Amino acid sequence: MNNETINKLYKLVKNSKAGEGHIISEIYNDKEATCVISIYDGVRPSNIVLDEFYDWAEKQGKTEITEKIEELSKLEGEQND
Repeated sequence: MNNETINKLYKLVKNSKAGEGHIISEIYNDKEATCVISIYDGVRPSNIVLDEFYDWAEKQGKTEITEKIEELSKLEGEQND
């Protein structure tokens, strides 16, 4: 990933007023590793929001929510439908 690609993503997010944009790629042909480059404009990063939501659900005893987040976090093929 080079600076030109990141600059293009930045301009796309700004010009489209999308609030966020992401580039997702495998890294080193490793199916279990994912590289994500994100630009957030005027919004909090989703990973921070999700972490706080998970912590809140855990403190509130909302096991259905924490279990669903854990399920959705698994790699494709590991999920139980």
